Amino acid sequence: MAKLWIVNVPAELDEDELAAFLGKFGLPRFEELLSVPGDGSRPAIALSYPGLDEEALRRFQARVNGVQWKDRRLSVQVLPPGPGGEK
Repeated sequence: MAKLWIVNVPAELDEDELAAFLGKFGLPRFEELLSVPGDGSRPAIALSYPGLDEEALRRFQARVNGVQWKDRRLSVQVLPPGPGGEK
């Protein structure tokens, strides 16, 4: 399962609005969203895409990384597989 890490998302995040925004770049709807608020200055999320592999998700990453959304510049990375090579 491929996961996308997005940093600097708005603190008040609407999942449907996020899915619609990412859909404009060709990303399918994510299956799971995990919020990682940190200190609140640059909230982050991890999105799970069970139907995509890491290589496919990297192509989408390039489209969204650095894009301005809701007065925030997004930083996007593909998360590596978990320990032991699990995905």
